[in-house]
Amino acid sequence: AEDDRERVSYVIEMIFNLLVVEPSIQKGLIDTNNLILSGDGSCVHIHSSQFGHKVHDAPDPDVNYRYTAPDADNGWDSDIGHWYFGYTMYNISHYNPVYKTDLPVYISLAYVSTHDSMTTIPSVARMLDLNPKLLPKYMCLDSAMDSVNIFKYLRYKTIIPIIDLNKRHYGSDNPYAALENRDNDGTPLCAAGHRMTRDGYDNSKMATKFRCPVKTGKLDECPLLGKCSTSPYGRVIKLYEKKDYKLNGPIPYKSAEWKEIYKNRTCTERINNRILNDYGLHKMMIRNRSKFLFFILIAGINIHLDAWFNNPLL
Repeated sequence: AEDDRERVSYVIEMIFNLLVVEPSIQKGLIDTNNLILSGDGSCVHIHSSQFGHKVHDAPDPDVNYRYTAPDADNGWDSDIGHWYFGYTMYNISHYNPVYKTDLPVYISLAYVSTHDSMTTIPSVARMLDLNPKLLPKYMCLDSAMDSVNIFKYLRYKTIIPIIDLNKRHYGSDNPYAALENRDNDGTPLCAAGHRMTRDGYDNSKMATKFRCPVKTGKLDECPLLGKCSTSPYGRVIKLYEKKDYKLNGPIPYKSAEWKEIYKNRTCTERINNRILNDYGLHKMMIRNRSKFLFFILIAGINIHLDAWFNNPLL
């Protein structure tokens, strides 16, 4: 991300980080221990025509159209079900369950034609470059970010991805359904067809370990006991992340722990709603991309200030 510091938005993003994100960390509103962050994109509609406006007294009759938003483009808004002209706002936010606060830690403005899955990795990289303290333990993302490259990048950064998988990639609501020798929740089955017992996660090998259910006391007897493995420890199976980053992660997909962490993702939707509607970004008649980013960050600053002054626990 250091090679990306020449971008125009770098200075204002740094100001946002120093002005409110760092103080929120110091105040304890952002707990960097076991940090959970969430990312999401939202459509920013602008009041401008993509076809431009004809200039009747233009010096060059062949170049006689003026475009008030030359850096905007077209994209699909899934919420309203049709195409729109504008930008995509991408925010990474944190929910603090103690203070009941939603706080944006990084905000960017991307092109509409760039899918959220393409915006995620640059946004996380820029956030970590601006503030290395914001290295989360978990990163919550919706099914639009169901990409192997995102899983790989987050694990490379020692972040555990909590990403909802896209059922269109698997042909089923349950991505484990097509896997052989795996139960519906991804637990391996032994040679006799019994569910094996999860026995921890090996960080050094990035693998989840499963043991014989008889040896762990989960099962009383098995006809294949001593035949499938002669070890007194029992048969062991390891599921390595590198073989399938999506389904072999340290936290099983859709498990109770996974669902509890994934609840944090809604904070990004609330941040999007506050910026776009409460702070009236959609009502603004500005069209320039840099102006939009400026007012988005001003709204983000106000969200932090609200948390500072309205929370009696601080």
